[in-house]
Order: sequence, then structure tokens, then C-alpha cells
Amino acid sequence: MGLQYLSEAVVSEMLTSHFPASVASTLERISPDLLHLEQYIDFVRNRQFRQTLLCHKALRPTRALAPDVMSGLKVSSPAESVTPAPDLTPGVPVVFTNGPRRAEVASGATKAALTMLMERWPGAVDLEELSDRAMEQAARFSSAALADEVRRDMLGDLFGCVMYGLIELHTQPPPCTYQPSAMPTSHPVSRFQADHGRFVVNAHHVMHELDAVSLEVLKLANGERRQQEMVDVLVEWYESGRLQLEDEGKPVTDLDTARALLTDRVERAVASLTRSALLVA
Repeated sequence: MGLQYLSEAVVSEMLTSHFPASVASTLERISPDLLHLEQYIDFVRNRQFRQTLLCHKALRPTRALAPDVMSGLKVSSPAESVTPAPDLTPGVPVVFTNGPRRAEVASGATKAALTMLMERWPGAVDLEELSDRAMEQAARFSSAALADEVRRDMLGDLFGCVMYGLIELHTQPPPCTYQPSAMPTSHPVSRFQADHGRFVVNAHHVMHELDAVSLEVLKLANGERRQQEMVDVLVEWYESGRLQLEDEGKPVTDLDTARALLTDRVERAVASLTRSALLVA
């Protein structure tokens, strides 16, 4: 076919550094080449689906990556800070987590960048915009003479976060929003999937299983209804018996209670769908 293996779409999934040291050393020792290493990693993870990138066989891919490979790309991160308002003072460690992944960050500029990504998730930000904004915030804590060094260290930290799986890289921004409009709109593909089951795929190509209310809100979010109008539809379904409600394990029989519950659940569902990258506006 004239093609060769390039990498996985998610670079962090190629690294053995995520495994315990004994597992990583064994994998590297028994693997005669990159393809065998990837296969053995699949066995260890029980991975059933690959997102493999190929390139022309005549090319000579650069396997040793450096922070400058991020130039011109967009970045996003689902990581969250353990503290509500991260302290950007250099030297004060702040912990950011994404599932089991955990990073303790002390650089003021890096903390500012991760905080901005946290606020803009699930959207993506141009790396240049991100680094400029982070440097503006970090300037309060460092002299102009150190700016180049601070920026270089920050980009190195962000590259490390990519390798560790805390940051995602994009050539194009994912089709989603971090601020839903007055009339929320879900992606047509996820809306189609919601008509056929509880599992939908988001703009970051991740599968989500939705609860009953979130599933209905996703289907109702066609860009033509405000949140209150979604509540009205669900209340009509409740009155007709199409929708059953429970509160603390007990059936809800009062209409006013049902409306109050649905108002709260629709609001929370829209927030959850937004963070889950399932709304486009």
C-alpha cells in the first residue's frame, strides 16, 4: 500500500511511562521495534480499538518530539484544579487532575495556561493565544528580563502535559462550545444517536452514557427552544404519563414539585452536556 505506521491519534497512549516502572521496562525489553511495543501495550491495556495514523512509506518521521511541534496547533484540556481558584504565584504548587492523571504545577505561567484551558473546556484555544494570555498574567510575578525563560519553561510544561495526557492537541477546533446559547443546540450526530440509545459520541470522539433527563434534553436541544421551553415540554410529558419522576427514591405526584425538579434537572443537564462536549452553541 506504500504506507507506514506514524503514531496514535492520542500521543500519550503510546508512552510506557504511564505504567509502573517494572511493566514499562519489561515492555521496552521484549519489544524489538515500535510496532511490537504498540501491540504489547494493547495487550496490557486490553485495548480493542485503535486510532492509528499512517503516512507515506518514503517519509522519515521524527520520533523524538519537542515542544516546538505544538506550534500552529490548538490545545484543550479536561483537567481541573483541585483548588477552586488556583494561586498563580510562582513556586506555589497547584494540583491539576484528569481522571487518574495528576500533575503538580509550580510555574505561574503554566498554572495560568491550565486555568484558561480549564475555563474554556471543551473548546480549544490557539497555542499562541494561550501562551500570550498566560504570560500576561505571569508578568505580575516576574520581571520582563525573565520573560523568554518563563515562556520557554511554560511551553515545556504544556508539552509535558500533552505527553502525559492532560492536554489534547488539535489542527481544527472541536465542534462544541463552552458557553451554550440561550437556545442550546446539540450536535446532529449525537441527537441522532440519542434517538437510538443512551450512548452518544461527543466532539472529542469520546463515548458518553446519558441519564434519562440528559438524554431527553439533548434531543430537545435543536436550537429552537430555550431551557424553560424544554422544561415545559418535559412537564407536559409528566402530566401525560410519558415521563416518570422520582425524588429521593419516591415517586413525584405533585405538579409544582415536578416542575421545580425538572427546572433544576434541565439546568444541570445543559451544564453537563456542555462540559461533555455535546453542545455546539
